[in-house]
Amino acid sequence: MSELRRVVSLDGLWDVAEGSFKDRPEGFSSTVPVPGVLDLATPAFDEVGVQSERREAFWYRRTFTVDGDVPEVAVLRIGKAMHGSKVFLNGREIGEHQPNFTAGHFDLAGHVRAEGAPNELVVRVGAWRDATPPSVANGFDLERYRSIPGIYDSVELTLTAYPYIQLVRTRPNLAEGGVTVFATIANGADPVTTAVECAVTEAESGRGRGHGAIKLLELRPFEVREVEVTVGIDDVRLWSPDNPFLYRLVVRTSGDETSVRFGMRSFTFDRDLGKAILNGEPYPLRGSNSAFFRFLEDPTRSDHPWREEWVRKLHRQFKAMHWNMIRYSIGFPPELWYKIADEEGLLILDEFPLFYPLPESAVTPQQDAPALDTPELMAELNASSPEWASAIATGTPWPKELTAERLEVEYREWVEERANHACVVAWSAQCECATDATGKAVTAVRDRDPQQRPWGNGWGGVLKPDDYFDAHWYPEPSWHMRGAPLGTAGLAMTFKTPLGFSHNDMTALADPRSVMSVNDHPNTEGHAILTAEYGWSWLNRDGSPTILSAPIYRRLTDAGWPTKTAEDRRYTRARILAAQTEFLRANRTVAGVMHFCGLASSHPRAFTSDNFVDLESLEFEPNYARYVRDAFSPLGVMVDFANTEVPAGSTQEVPVTVINDTAEVWRGRVHARLLRGDRTVWTSTKAVRLGAVGQDRVYFYVAIPRTEETYQIEAELTDESGRVVRSLRDFRTRAE
Repeated sequence: MSELRRVVSLDGLWDVAEGSFKDRPEGFSSTVPVPGVLDLATPAFDEVGVQSERREAFWYRRTFTVDGDVPEVAVLRIGKAMHGSKVFLNGREIGEHQPNFTAGHFDLAGHVRAEGAPNELVVRVGAWRDATPPSVANGFDLERYRSIPGIYDSVELTLTAYPYIQLVRTRPNLAEGGVTVFATIANGADPVTTAVECAVTEAESGRGRGHGAIKLLELRPFEVREVEVTVGIDDVRLWSPDNPFLYRLVVRTSGDETSVRFGMRSFTFDRDLGKAILNGEPYPLRGSNSAFFRFLEDPTRSDHPWREEWVRKLHRQFKAMHWNMIRYSIGFPPELWYKIADEEGLLILDEFPLFYPLPESAVTPQQDAPALDTPELMAELNASSPEWASAIATGTPWPKELTAERLEVEYREWVEERANHACVVAWSAQCECATDATGKAVTAVRDRDPQQRPWGNGWGGVLKPDDYFDAHWYPEPSWHMRGAPLGTAGLAMTFKTPLGFSHNDMTALADPRSVMSVNDHPNTEGHAILTAEYGWSWLNRDGSPTILSAPIYRRLTDAGWPTKTAEDRRYTRARILAAQTEFLRANRTVAGVMHFCGLASSHPRAFTSDNFVDLESLEFEPNYARYVRDAFSPLGVMVDFANTEVPAGSTQEVPVTVINDTAEVWRGRVHARLLRGDRTVWTSTKAVRLGAVGQDRVYFYVAIPRTEETYQIEAELTDESGRVVRSLRDFRTRAE
């Protein structure tokens, strides 16, 4: 780092053993990589990540040395560890950090041996999520069956002197062309006067771009002070997914120096416009989800999440799908992922791992509930999964010990850790939890984020005007429960705006336009809507349906969609997901669309999955790449025609919606075709001009042949750059 601060990485192979929670094991017979999780140990342990009588805890051990003297500040940082972490150094207990999803900091001052003498570091983690008390978020997820423990983020030792820089947070000021620095400075036993200097350079070139300072800061013994410094930046370059330009900030006192990266960007939601605003301009959001903790269950996962080249390729594959945002869903990946998202240019919606989707009201029969086909759907799901059957029987109620006050501690650590990442543009306090605890905790920690990023609060209600309404849009089970046709036909009657309804009002499902699992709090105040989940038609990587989607595929057969083989189902999945994506984007009623899921797990007990066919190569399933990628194109097109059967010999009006997500005027053409197999039986072309972030709707009048056949209507968008984007809808003709 500098001559003032030394940072010693303690990543690598550690010794590890299993045992009781109280007593250190006598021997350490296995090794495991750090960062990583404990199913990577060699020799392997049995029954890792499930409740087992084999052990209560795992104990990590390694040694390290420090050349020369040990300075007065020695802080151990464990990036993230499940389930909780307790630290011992040279046989002495140092401290404990119970939260599972934020970094633990341990003061080793006075306990580190100097001059190259060996130091033994031991870290205990719980073997199962009940190792931490119920007042600590433990990562419960109805749709996971394993909770794999381990030190899953980097470990490092910081050696420096006072005045010690504990924390640095930044707030880019685009209007003023600079950055405001908030530095937390801690002093030691003696009073001191120090300067606090801040220098900004371009992260890649190192070219200096600005400087600011507090010349005289007087600190009393053991005082901790937060100071504010403004640094002007020459020739500001904004950070965006199209140009992820990063700066480096170096903060220095008389005894310490540290640096962070940041980007010059702003982000919010505009309630009146119903849009996301990036760097002062409307910015439609397109993306998916990455469910890190579900991915840990994947049997072919290996050490992929900690390999930089693999993680970078993953994010590049996401961008290749025309995605500009990823929701790190129901939990946080290692810090490496955020670093790469900063560099590659992906907006991150960062979601705290809280998922209690079935309050008691959701599993209590309602006297006035509509007559829906729910029993058949639920019976199929209950038979497929003991976890689901148990949840449906008892619900997944919010833990009463997990109060707003306890959550505030974890939220504060989370927000402060992520404060400088350009990629992190919004927070999500929880996923599908009907509680007021998260909202209260958010209110308590908002001021710890100098950038005042917007928040989502799951099913706890929207909190402020520039926060967003979190919509999870799943029409398939709604149509299933009503006995309606599945596929694309239902889109014609579905509300174009996700409205939300409560678990306490299941009568809303009787309305054929409504969709389940939108949000437990209706969007009565008209906040900008982020459709953070949709696409119930999941498939495992071998093409088999997941637990949640298996009943849907049985019904899709009745709706005329091919489902017999794996290839049939992959085609059907891609076509339906593409149509839903077009529907949500083209109607321009939501600020963003993010299907579930860009990365998850694939195995017989999986509830959801992703769309890769091979994890090592990160190759997308070909049908998915062909159809869904076009549906996310910044220049988008939708055949707004949901009829699955039309009279032979008729003339059909076919609306085609065209959208432009870019900040530039676009000119091109829309070609409409009627296809029978590979043969074009009718075609027409119209010129289109779209303003920046614009939309238009053109109409074609299609002469339908008199023969009874299966046809496709294709709309193709082209321009002089060679761009080609397509949308398809299928129908059959019938004799009158």
